[in-house]
Amino acid sequence: MNYIKRKPNIAITIKRPDYSSSSCPEYIIVKFMPKPVLEDDKAKAGEKWAGAKNYEAMSDALLSYSYSESVYDVESPFSLSFTPEVDKNGLTWIDKIAIMDLVYIEEFGVIRYCGIVHRVRYSAKMGQEGATRTIVVSGNGFGDLLKLFQLNVDPRFWLGKTAPALNQATKAECATDEKKTMKATMDYYYDSFMKIVSLKDAGEGGSSTQSAIKALLDRMIDKSKIADTFETLLPIVASLYQPGVNNIWDMWRKIVPSPLCELFGRWDFDKQKYCIIARPAPFEAEDWAALDSFKIHPIALTDYDVGFDDSEVSTYFYATAPNLSITDNMSLVVDKYKENGAIDEEKWLKYGYRPLGTTIRFLKRDPDKPNSIPKALNDVAAMTKNWYCKNDEFLSGSINLISIDDDSVMKYPVVGARAQFLGGEFYIEQIDRKWTYGDSPKTTLKVTRGYMYGSSGALLGPIKNLGKRLKEFEATTYRENGQGS
Repeated sequence: MNYIKRKPNIAITIKRPDYSSSSCPEYIIVKFMPKPVLEDDKAKAGEKWAGAKNYEAMSDALLSYSYSESVYDVESPFSLSFTPEVDKNGLTWIDKIAIMDLVYIEEFGVIRYCGIVHRVRYSAKMGQEGATRTIVVSGNGFGDLLKLFQLNVDPRFWLGKTAPALNQATKAECATDEKKTMKATMDYYYDSFMKIVSLKDAGEGGSSTQSAIKALLDRMIDKSKIADTFETLLPIVASLYQPGVNNIWDMWRKIVPSPLCELFGRWDFDKQKYCIIARPAPFEAEDWAALDSFKIHPIALTDYDVGFDDSEVSTYFYATAPNLSITDNMSLVVDKYKENGAIDEEKWLKYGYRPLGTTIRFLKRDPDKPNSIPKALNDVAAMTKNWYCKNDEFLSGSINLISIDDDSVMKYPVVGARAQFLGGEFYIEQIDRKWTYGDSPKTTLKVTRGYMYGSSGALLGPIKNLGKRLKEFEATTYRENGQGS
């Protein structure tokens, strides 16, 4: 009989950044560990709490946790729950854990996630056996700080320059020529924004808190995976700042054209930093083959649900360039739509008109293409058709696993990578992880683009004989798990 058995190898560390310091150091508030792991350490630590900033408190009050990462955004929500244990001073964790603390979730000896506390709640529920009381801490992933760190460019609130004045000062540097990389522009946006929000002179709108958050972001954000060969086909002049509230994530989002490109973040296990990923959607053969790949092992599998879905089907693909006066309306006029876009004639007969548009600003392709607006837009339309025209042929769904990181079984999967499953490959768009006291840590992969791929990454065809494959895989899983135990 084959099975996985281990002590819970998890830990939650909560740290408090010193937002009053321009260097923003972090101090441990508490480290939560499951009781079997903590028994010896708990005896040594006693009932003390980290009243001093540099004191590490230990606790086995953790009841459960969950967190998520996806290729759609940087929000990545998390939730923790604890017993309302009381220390000798009469304090519980609702008194000790604060908004804007950092949460580090460790699995298998490695920090896998970092989040920011936004809510701390005391929950009491009455049942037949009495009251159940818990303390719930929740928030979003570290990348959410890129949205929360804001600059209000409004002369009524900000004593610095207005948005038009800021744009005039940066327009020449921010203007792009053909073949300018998106990485260079994203770096410029980041540096320009950080320079302004961290100005120390209150008369210019800065503060020590802003300097502290800048230091935290500079220390924790890794921009090395922004594709540096991602180039413009068109010369573009962009305005960085808008009147009102600005944040760096929304500024980046405007120049990364979805669905042609991806912009998301995930925690880098090796660097222990929050990694920003900006790249073409990885559906060209060479881009697909370059993705990390994780083979789903039957011994870790608990259940799955996969199938076909036509909700994301598109039949007409087009691109617009609003900064160059090429709008959706111009691209969709009846007498121009064929020359402005790409059509899937076969699926049009089945599904009718289903448009998929891209606002083009930056993209990576042949650097020798001429600076032609119609040609650039048509190239993008053809590219998105090539990537998304088979959405009703791809398998999608969810795969549930016992969380594992073992070279002899399977590696710890990450979002934005490939999963080998049912004889084909899938794209991992979202990962949800959770643990509850008394149970094993679990992982759910939300996958799309299930298909047969060649070694070069080229599409070969749908996963055939799916019913037979599912039965064979289930039989293998049954054997690997020792007759289902």
